[in-house]
Amino acid sequence: IAILTLNALVAADYVIIPAEPEADSIEGVRTISKIIEEIRRERGRAPSILGVIATRVDGQLTRHRDGLKRLALPDMPRLLGVVPARSGADADDRRNEAYAPIARLIADLLGLEVGNA
Repeated sequence: IAILTLNALVAADYVIIPAEPEADSIEGVRTISKIIEEIRRERGRAPSILGVIATRVDGQLTRHRDGLKRLALPDMPRLLGVVPARSGADADDRRNEAYAPIARLIADLLGLEVGNA
């Protein structure tokens, strides 16, 4: 793990892990979770993992469907939401639509009040 990432984890109160539903990314979620636990053991405190956001998901791909199942396993951090892969003229609007409920969930987890924009 790079020193900048380690310093960010030590300084953070909360962590959200973005991950594609691919094997290497899923393993990365496990790795960062272990690192955060090591920080907690060594320093007595570490950021809370709020969860994982599955990104660039292509529901047509079997490996992505399988990857989503792996991200939702009980031994993984909470799956906060899924953001599909998007392309085309309306890609940004559709991506924003996918993130909106995730943002509301995160605000709820943190006890924050947000408007309905």
